[in-house]
Amino acid sequence: MTFHIFFFHTFATVKKENLIKTIIYQKNRRAQRDITEQNRMKKLSLLSVLCAFALLFASCGDKAVTGVSLSKSTLSLKVGDSETLTATVSPDDADDKAISWKSSDNSVATVSSGKVTGVAAGKATITVTTNDGGKTATCEVTVTNPGGGEDGVKVTFGGTSWTASVAQATIYSEYSLVDFWAGKDGLAISENYPIVNFVANNATGNTTYDKDDANNNFYMEYYDATFMVDQNNSPYGDWWVATGTTNITVFGGGKISGTTSATMYDAVAMHSTGGSGVYTTKEMTITFNNVTLTTGSKSDSFRNSAKKNISGLKVAR
Repeated sequence: MTFHIFFFHTFATVKKENLIKTIIYQKNRRAQRDITEQNRMKKLSLLSVLCAFALLFASCGDKAVTGVSLSKSTLSLKVGDSETLTATVSPDDADDKAISWKSSDNSVATVSSGKVTGVAAGKATITVTTNDGGKTATCEVTVTNPGGGEDGVKVTFGGTSWTASVAQATIYSEYSLVDFWAGKDGLAISENYPIVNFVANNATGNTTYDKDDANNNFYMEYYDATFMVDQNNSPYGDWWVATGTTNITVFGGGKISGTTSATMYDAVAMHSTGGSGVYTTKEMTITFNNVTLTTGSKSDSFRNSAKKNISGLKVAR
């Protein structure tokens, strides 16, 4: 009986210990699983954060252009003048902010790195285009003649203005000169007045005049009511330049434009008195826009063609 009681007690004790161990083991297993799951969730959370940062940095590192604008949408220029347009690419931190420029008509206005230059009277569209995305912006450019007038020639002499019905400009092939003529009613010296004539450099820029120019390379004359001829029977105006400047703003493409400002003196009175005394002077301005240029020799000039059957006051020239 004692043995049985001992055996039973011992068995019960062992079983109880095994049960306790089993419970502890199961509890430890659950705790381990919880820790493992927590670690896994932490890793997943960290991975999610890293992915989010990666996406953020990836998007920040590839900023696409969304648009472009110009400092002006319209622009007015005179022939020969320039103005620079400024292009702004959006967004400010775009990766590729490269742009290109183009004019719709280079014969009217040209553009280089945003600098727009008026070439001839007319209208042109300046377009800026982004390298990224091909975004564009435009500026409408209006170019006018230097004098602000229409094509042709306008002359003001002594306060009286007239518009030329005919004008011609010849480039001398022998010299770097342009021989310019314009007449209110024509260029027949013995019949039509007034007529104006000047010789200038065949390039853009200024040509200055001085009545004491010994070489007579550059001269300017005005046929107001009569004319004079030299020993070679060549005609000259009754008013000659004392001082003056011709500013050619456009020279090329078969056209010439510019302005002239001069003080003219009465050459008939000067020659009739042998060069002594005080002579009348008159102010003269000329605006010439898009006059056609031709090429020829000096022997083809209008002055030489006007020699035939001409007579007048003989002058030393």
